[in-house]
Amino acid sequence: MTVNLDLRKLAKALDEKRYKERVTLRELSKELGVSTSTLSRLESGRMPDLTTYIIVCRYLNRPFNHFFTVD
Repeated sequence: MTVNLDLRKLAKALDEKRYKERVTLRELSKELGVSTSTLSRLESGRMPDLTTYIIVCRYLNRPFNHFFTVD
């Protein structure tokens, strides 16, 4: 059994919420206390660190296990 973080699903959810709320990366960065470059990398499908992942899940109002898959 393998547990994976679905980075595409996470990136898409973040991008869609930002678009819906008309929030720039810079504005969201200030709101969340996460650097703009970190958020940009996350939206590009890069693996976030655990703290960033938790902050983003809270912003997205999703449980922490929402973006994990099991093979």
